[in-house]
Amino acid sequence: MFGRQLGHPTVRLGVLVTDGEAAGSWSSRVARRAAARCPVVFVSMNSREDQPTLRQRFTPLQGRYLSFIRMYSLIHRQPPAEADMQRFFRVTPPSVHRMVLALEQRGLLERVPGKARSIRVLVSPEELPPLEEAS
Repeated sequence: MFGRQLGHPTVRLGVLVTDGEAAGSWSSRVARRAAARCPVVFVSMNSREDQPTLRQRFTPLQGRYLSFIRMYSLIHRQPPAEADMQRFFRVTPPSVHRMVLALEQRGLLERVPGKARSIRVLVSPEELPPLEEAS
């Protein structure tokens, strides 16, 4: 966590806020390092404009999961089960569940806990990356 003094970046709840200073300054270098640790959202407050600029809503892996959920739902007319995601991404059941919980926590999808196949993507299709085969 960084200090609240003027010119220092602040990280709160996984969001990095800076005051838009020069790219080579100490605080911008710290900001880049902090952004690497919390890649969910990078918000920059420009002193000329009070509107934050959104650079990234989700990581590439999170984007792949969201794309898979959307495409699976379109093809099969029902959302995927976590077992379907496990088979596609070739990962363990806890890995899939952690990803679903993380996506839900970040507001990228919604689900009904305890109800099977209740996942719904909240990101517009234009923001999602193209779905590629899992490596």
